[in-house]
Amino acid sequence: MSTARLKTINLSAKEKWTAKELLRLLPGPRRSSITRRAVQRPMKARNSLSSRSVQLSKDCQRSNKDRPVRCGAVFYAFASVALLATLLSATGGCGSRATDQDTARGVRKSGQVDLQPMNLSQFGKFIAKHRGKIVVVDIWATYCPPCMRDFHHLVELNQEEDRQGVVCMSLNIDNQGLESIDRLVPRVLSFLEQQKATFDNILMTDDADQVYRALKLAGIPAILVYDQQGQLVETVTPHNGESPYTRVKQLIRQLAG
Repeated sequence: MSTARLKTINLSAKEKWTAKELLRLLPGPRRSSITRRAVQRPMKARNSLSSRSVQLSKDCQRSNKDRPVRCGAVFYAFASVALLATLLSATGGCGSRATDQDTARGVRKSGQVDLQPMNLSQFGKFIAKHRGKIVVVDIWATYCPPCMRDFHHLVELNQEEDRQGVVCMSLNIDNQGLESIDRLVPRVLSFLEQQKATFDNILMTDDADQVYRALKLAGIPAILVYDQQGQLVETVTPHNGESPYTRVKQLIRQLAG
């Protein structure tokens, strides 16, 4: 099949394709080259895919058109690497989404830190359970340096406001459809443990692009502030180099009356 033909493939069914079927989409010489690299340089290929994913989200302050690249774009632009990752990963490569089984495995723990995989629907219900309290949700990712740099503010806020009717939680959106949830858990938990994040921590199982649309995010870091009725009051983002937590604390004082 020619490269021109490859461009017209409908990627909506990509999740159903096997590694062998994906390989057949490429010309014979290209297919052989990929197969040899799968045997000779597996780690290099994995690292290449991971590095590209990090680069795509380098500054984390993305406009709508700069959101994380969806699976179709990654497949087309980096077909060889994506196919190789599919061959090497038992969990599936491009297009892999968290399954019900992933979520059913429940809370992951590391020391005193918990991490709960949830999809958007479950997240909405989780917020609703905290009615009667002010809820602060820090949306972050390990590919977002500003998110990680400012995360300690959430930890400090939790310590300051713990007895004042405020619930703090974090929402990680590392999932970009390139890895299984099980592969994401260790690095997310590692950072949370370093930060001593003993509040509720959520790992979003829907991919980042879905989260951006559903929560109407312009970029991360972003902090969601919900009132005592479970209604979103404001999505707070950095402004003029100022920490968003300055505004978050103002909102808490207003809502607490």
